[in-house]
Formats: sequence, C-alpha cells, structure tokens
Amino acid sequence: MKDLKRLIGRIDQLPTLPTVATQILSIVDDPKSGARELVYVISRDPSFTGNLLKRVNSAFFALPRKISDIGQAVALLGSNFVKTTALGVAIFDIFGKSSRPGEPPREDFWRHSFAVGTLARQIGQKQPDVNAETAFAAGLLHDIGHLVLECFDPVDLKLAYAIADADEVPLPEAERRAMGTTHAEIGAELLTLWHFPSELIEPIRFHHRPEECGQHPQLARIVAIANYQCNRYGFTRGVKRSEPALPESTWASLAVPRPEIEDLTQAMAITEQEEDKVGGKFA
Repeated sequence: MKDLKRLIGRIDQLPTLPTVATQILSIVDDPKSGARELVYVISRDPSFTGNLLKRVNSAFFALPRKISDIGQAVALLGSNFVKTTALGVAIFDIFGKSSRPGEPPREDFWRHSFAVGTLARQIGQKQPDVNAETAFAAGLLHDIGHLVLECFDPVDLKLAYAIADADEVPLPEAERRAMGTTHAEIGAELLTLWHFPSELIEPIRFHHRPEECGQHPQLARIVAIANYQCNRYGFTRGVKRSEPALPESTWASLAVPRPEIEDLTQAMAITEQEEDKVGGKFA
C-alpha cells in the first residue's frame, strides 16, 4: 500500500458506520431531539450500553458514584458528552475489541484516545473560540487511522514501526516513508467517507502538523497539544516512540497558558494513578 488513494480505494473492505452511530448522528443533527431520544437509542443495545458505561466510569472524571445507566450518565455528564463518547465507542468497536498479534493492546489504544479527548475538552472549555465538545470528539478520534492501518494494511504499518525504531524518527515520518501517507490523513479520509463535519476532519488530518491546518486551526492545535501532553505523561498507545516538540507558535496561539495545560495533564494522570491504587482500573 503505497499511497492514500490506493488504501481508501479499498472502499468495499472499509467498515460502514454502525447503526447506533448513525442514529446518534441523526440526533445530533435534529434540533428537536434531546436527551430522551439519546437514552432510548443507546439503551436499546444492552451490550453497547455496558461497554459505554465502562468508559463513562473512567477514573478521569472522579465521579462521586458509579454510573449504572445511560440516564444517569446524561444527568451527570451532559448529553453532548455522552453523544460523543457513544459515537467513539461505536466506531472503535467495528474494528474489533482485540488487536492483531504484535500490536499494542486495544485497551491501550482506547486509553490514549480517551485521554487525548478528555484533555482536548478541558483545554477547549478555556478557549473562547472553540467548542469544547468538538475538541473532545476530535481528540477521541484523532488516531482512528491507526485502526484502519492495523486492520487493512498491517504489513506496511509494521514496516513504518521498524523505520521509526531503527531511524529514531516520529511515526508519521516513518509512515510516509513506508506508505506515502500517514495515519492522520487516512483517518481524515475515512471520516470524510462517513460524512463527518470538517471541524472534526481537518484537526484530525493535521494533528501532527497543526500550523498547516487552514480550516479550524485552533482545534488542530488543541488536539496536537493534547496528544503531545498525553504521550509525555504516559497515556500512550502502549509503545513509546520519538515525539518531537511542538512549535512555540502552537502553544502561543491559545488563550490557555502552557503551565495551566501542564497542570491539567498532571491532574488527569494523578487521578488515574489514585484510582489504580484502589483497584479501579481504567479499563
């Protein structure tokens, strides 16, 4: 697989958007739909509901009590948050709950994705010109291209890993050498096929080079920073590789000071560590 068009051209082998995901998107697009419709759509699938509740009860949120049903989740966390998390769970599930042999565990992928989404949301809440829930969604889905590669082009993905390790270069650079494209570009093209909005597609496409993002550059910067910070603080996809520093302009463009972002990331890491000590693992 040597270029993006050839990979995406295997459209018949790419997954279709799950029914529950299309129903959630319909609720998002319908101004007359609200929390009741969301709870109904999600609760119709007990298996999906259980998986979603496991994610919602994440240590990141330090909730006062365990959430046991979708109605409680909406009441405590808000319908927008639950919509986005449900969408992410539905999309990730179509790629399977287990990774291929030699790949990092799928739970590590989810942990990294959810951490990036959570931090992006927290930064977005402090950024006047950004919708925090959109930042959460972009952060949650930023590495979806990795799953496409793992499922549909594992040989070239392993070649990219080998190049990254041997030459000590960032994975996107190694991917471009091996395939002529990157996981970020592949993820953006998949979401384009699924008719997702540009405010999600473009930040995902440019989350490793945010200063090149022409549309929604602040969202791209927020996702890039959240990804960088989560990797620094151990919220990785199970493999530690070279992570180049972001340009100073990326940090300076935000209204949120860099020390405050450091504090947010550290607090998230501490919360998870404390939860682990009492046996409340993230997964």
